[in-house]
Amino acid sequence: EIASCLVGSEMCIRDRVILSGMSGTGKSKLITIYAKTLGLNDRFRMIPVSPAWTDDSDLLGYLDYKNMIYRPADTDLVNFLLKAQDDPEKLYMVCFDEMNLARVEHYFSQFISVLENNDDERFIQLYNSNLENRVYNSNVYPSKVLVRKNVIFVGTVNIDESTFHFSDKVLDRANVIKLNMCSFNELAEVKKNIISEDIDLSLIHI
Repeated sequence: EIASCLVGSEMCIRDRVILSGMSGTGKSKLITIYAKTLGLNDRFRMIPVSPAWTDDSDLLGYLDYKNMIYRPADTDLVNFLLKAQDDPEKLYMVCFDEMNLARVEHYFSQFISVLENNDDERFIQLYNSNLENRVYNSNVYPSKVLVRKNVIFVGTVNIDESTFHFSDKVLDRANVIKLNMCSFNELAEVKKNIISEDIDLSLIHI
């Protein structure tokens, strides 16, 4: 409950949040519970990051030039973003589980820059726009997707020898929450402080 409040408050401030901590601290579970609490259901997507990812085609998909068909990646992120684009009044959430198993600066490169733009300029390019009239399924997959403010991106991170460290470019564009192991007594004290400060927890669900 306490952790969900902290995550929710950070999401109200910024649409990119990174949860960092030791393996087994419940980072992924926390995000799943928070999404369930908000009633997101099919508007929440958990994407396990693969160490083999090298660019955004692994995350989004690619244009098959031989058959002139756009082929979305197995992550199904493109379909998820297209749905969010057409449903701007509802909240959507994407969680990249263990997001630093691959270099974020490579597979998430477009998003890092685009999400800093104004609302009507946050376009992710799927393929060359000049080819759109030649792509057979362009009616389903246009050359670019608008990522609206109704989409929140969350990542879970383990810091160990099997992962990559983030560059300042990534850290400067996200809120980072570090989860530490603590005793039940310490947890009770945190909850007591939250209650004593009379924080309006309903604000985290905006």
